[in-house]
Amino acid sequence: MERGVAGLNTAKSQKSVNETQINGSEANVEQAKAQLDNAKKAFNRSKQLFADGVIAQVELDNASVTLKQAEASLKTAESNLRATKENAFAAKYGIQSSEASLKELKTNLDSCLLYTSPSPRDRTRYRMPSSAWKKKKNTHSLSDLY
Repeated sequence: MERGVAGLNTAKSQKSVNETQINGSEANVEQAKAQLDNAKKAFNRSKQLFADGVIAQVELDNASVTLKQAEASLKTAESNLRATKENAFAAKYGIQSSEASLKELKTNLDSCLLYTSPSPRDRTRYRMPSSAWKKKKNTHSLSDLY
């Protein structure tokens, strides 16, 4: 039962980490979009200046490379965002799974009884389903102990 609670707590703490990562990834996508927009404008200016004979071919090539790098950066940022969202979904599923497992553990625990023999000589405790023992004064539900 302790492992179930620990697993649930770990999954919940991972959820907040994933939310932070999603926010960071979304910011990276927005930044990459802005850089791409800027690179497109710079390339178009360079293209016009080259056509007018104001700049050399090498400057147009540099603007073209910068544009391609900005496009690649945007694709990478979007890919990272998708992966982060998928991980967050998996973590959410893990929380739901942990909660279901914990609920099942509690149900199983409640269905068991702890029987203490009334004899002072025999202080043995037995753990078995409630259907195996008739409820007596010396029987207790395990959930009463936790």
